[in-house]
Amino acid sequence: MPRRRRQKNIQYVIARAFAICFTLVVILSGFLYWRHEVAVNEQLRQAQLEKERALQSKERFIKVVAPIAQRAVKPYGLFQSVTIAQACLERNFGQSELSKKYYNLFGVKGTDPNTSLELTTSEFVNDHWETGTGRFQVYNSYEESIQAHTRLFVNGTSWN
Repeated sequence: MPRRRRQKNIQYVIARAFAICFTLVVILSGFLYWRHEVAVNEQLRQAQLEKERALQSKERFIKVVAPIAQRAVKPYGLFQSVTIAQACLERNFGQSELSKKYYNLFGVKGTDPNTSLELTTSEFVNDHWETGTGRFQVYNSYEESIQAHTRLFVNGTSWN
């Protein structure tokens, strides 16, 4: 009998140890899953905040440029939406160096060293990007840039 009792005790201890280990594995798995979910949710929250900031930045840019474009094109019967859209697309809603520092909203090239600046540029040519330098017009304000753009629409180019 004592031998049977020892076997039952050993089986009981083994079963108990297994149950404890299994419980710990379940708890640890649950904790790791919870931590993963917290991390994923934080990443999603950060991505959403970044999207909202980008949208707000775009909206601010349009709010700055829209009244200037409206004043510039109104006398000529042009659509301000064309000017605004081109400024948004050409210079990534005012985020490019050319528009931030030099108020050049349309990527206008320049030739006069007194009113233009040589900068590194990337152009998409024959299905790939090529890096080079280009001389770009420098403006004193967005208004000056938009006025020049409007004159281009009204008067056309001198080189064509």
